[in-house]
Amino acid sequence: MPISAEDTSLICPCNDLESQTILKIGQQLGLDVHQIDGEWGITLETALNQIAQPTQLREQVITIELPDHKGLGTLQQLGKQVHVIDHHQYSAKEVNTPLPSSLEQFATLLDYALSEEEYQIAINDRDFLPGLSKAGVSLERAKSLRQQELELRGQLDNMQAAKAFLTEHKRALHDLQFVLASEQYAGVMLEAAQWPTDQDYSDAANKRMPVELKSTLILYHRAEQRQDICQIMYAGPAKHRKELDALLADWRNDFDLWLGGGQHNCFLGAKRKNQFADVDGFVSQLLNITLHLGRPLRHYGCTFYLPLDLFLEEDLAKNRSLPLSVAKTVERHYLDIETPILKDEVDLAKGREKQAYLYFLPHLRNVIFDVKGSKNLLDIKPIEHWQLHDEMTMALGADDPIVVNITDVSLYRYFNNTYLLAISVKPTIQLESDSSLHQDDMTWWHDLFYAGEAKFKRIAGLQLRHWLHFTNQARIVYPSFIEQVFEGKITLVTLKTAQEQIEFKHEHDLSPIVLFLLKRFFSNADESQLKPRLHYLPDDRMVVSPAYGLAGPPLKQADIKRLFSLALYVDRDTSTFEALEGYVYDPQFTQVLLKRDTLERWIGLGNYSGYCAYANTYLGFGRFFNNVIAPSHVPYIYGRMLILALFYQMALRHYNRRINYATKQLSEDRKTSEFQRLRRQFIRFTNTYWFREVSSQVQGIEVFDLQTKALGLEKEYALIKDEMERADEYSTALRSEELNLRSEELNKRILWLTTIAAILGIIAVGLSTYQIFGT
Repeated sequence: MPISAEDTSLICPCNDLESQTILKIGQQLGLDVHQIDGEWGITLETALNQIAQPTQLREQVITIELPDHKGLGTLQQLGKQVHVIDHHQYSAKEVNTPLPSSLEQFATLLDYALSEEEYQIAINDRDFLPGLSKAGVSLERAKSLRQQELELRGQLDNMQAAKAFLTEHKRALHDLQFVLASEQYAGVMLEAAQWPTDQDYSDAANKRMPVELKSTLILYHRAEQRQDICQIMYAGPAKHRKELDALLADWRNDFDLWLGGGQHNCFLGAKRKNQFADVDGFVSQLLNITLHLGRPLRHYGCTFYLPLDLFLEEDLAKNRSLPLSVAKTVERHYLDIETPILKDEVDLAKGREKQAYLYFLPHLRNVIFDVKGSKNLLDIKPIEHWQLHDEMTMALGADDPIVVNITDVSLYRYFNNTYLLAISVKPTIQLESDSSLHQDDMTWWHDLFYAGEAKFKRIAGLQLRHWLHFTNQARIVYPSFIEQVFEGKITLVTLKTAQEQIEFKHEHDLSPIVLFLLKRFFSNADESQLKPRLHYLPDDRMVVSPAYGLAGPPLKQADIKRLFSLALYVDRDTSTFEALEGYVYDPQFTQVLLKRDTLERWIGLGNYSGYCAYANTYLGFGRFFNNVIAPSHVPYIYGRMLILALFYQMALRHYNRRINYATKQLSEDRKTSEFQRLRRQFIRFTNTYWFREVSSQVQGIEVFDLQTKALGLEKEYALIKDEMERADEYSTALRSEELNLRSEELNKRILWLTTIAAILGIIAVGLSTYQIFGT
């Protein structure tokens, strides 16, 4: 209910355009106006000290943006009815809803109709530039409002200095930009850092859309002491407001905090209360809320797997395969099981490979690994392994490319002459060993602000979103739909060796890089011979097994799951939707998939692993994940399990091809020999090479179970087995029919011969009788 101006006193500072407007309106309406001297954050208690006779205040008292309401008790003791107006928040609330601006609240309380100019001032204070552009306020008017604000606060020169400072000292990752600045800029730096281009603002205003502002975190330090952080300011999208609200309760003993913003944005301010305030912990928690896709990686490694059934149809008929003919730089790789894994002088890769060998069940080790000096007593072929030893790099993109070292190119061969090409990569850029991002404590973020420019450039190159993009694009083998080209979903990939450079562009019908690598192992086959053999590729993209090790403490579980969904299903952030809460697909639908595909053993530590039909993905935090799980367990142990599972899948699909061929022989030529041979081979595969458990380790059992389920091996095996049995029944029926026909034919011939014999017998008897009686 509106109050009467005649009965009302107004206590209001004059420290911005909004408060100045409130004071003017108060004077126009005849309020008892008390203008207070002070910057943002001045308290009511301090304000009352500037009023000579508080007892003379009118019955109704309005206070404008005067927090820390210790003075309320004083006014209430004087019998005053106090109306507190503020659209900022200074303590945690269960329900966090943005309030109207102080000017709008003031006008409502006094039943005053704001003019268009006054309403623009209210929007400016409540929703800043996004609110102004949403209201269709022109660029010139928006600049004028901000100019008046700066002039009123005496900050025009300081703003120009802040803009000049930013040209050399602003840093940015994908979802956040960083500034480390002297406290002299505390009143202007946030606005200077977030100001959009004229074009961006005008476009948004013309469409009546909120202009997008870059989320910004600023640490203010005292004078020249860059490590002495005294104030922290953050501004970003309104979606973070609820999480920021929780900080008000958690950190009230260390900082004076305030939270504001409107429908489109929010901001948080924190002033250190004393020298013991935990700045490191506060900034770390703030970054966990605001830095996700731009989070730097401590580790990235990925292996791309390409299953290869290189049999042509005529090969099936003649039961032959493409022979290996390796280049000079390709060597057969044998595992030396005599390698001691505990000695310091052991080659790290050899030690990890030996460790993986011991991880598997004893009777499977010499089948899964190509072991040096292994005696094949049961005629069981191991998975044979060749390695290419050329030094190569691969780059994604033309401008500012993402570059990796190719750490391994291997070709594996299964007992049935199907192959698997494996390409392992890691970034050419790595964090320095002394980087704070390697730390598991609250100082992990220091290099984001304090590192030199060259060091920060490496950090920026290791953002999570870059490597999600790399994994997504580098796995493409050939374009499969038109939109990939029109929507820019196929990025230039360049392979570089010491002698040549091979490019894969969207106009290629098959990756020249894949062909180049295959020719290193099949050097006697030219491109025209290899291409037809790649018609049986199971997918247009390779299977991937990436590991993403993130810097800093684990994020909130909901945020990790969202990022992990992108990683597991090999999507990019550019495919997400704000309406879907940052997911590519419906959040509830995606959660169901994640529940099915994720190993949840370590998610409480923020470490996720998941398995789908085309990816085995690992994402985690902390020293153990980044130093042990990601570089050792993933490629050497779980990667070897994936190789075995992919060979199972290829074997079943190859049997399916052979069943189709044998069925054709049955139906057209009525030949059963091929099916009989195929049946014997399948029984041998089942008894000799097909294993449902490969390790006695509990986690290994769980991982392999998820890998095989993701590939649908049990269903595919059951289908092939059923096809075999039905074909065998058909083959048996054909053989029975053939035997019956032969039996009938034989019986006919016997009957015919018997008849002839009988006739001949009768004739013989007749002749004999004639001879007797005739004589």
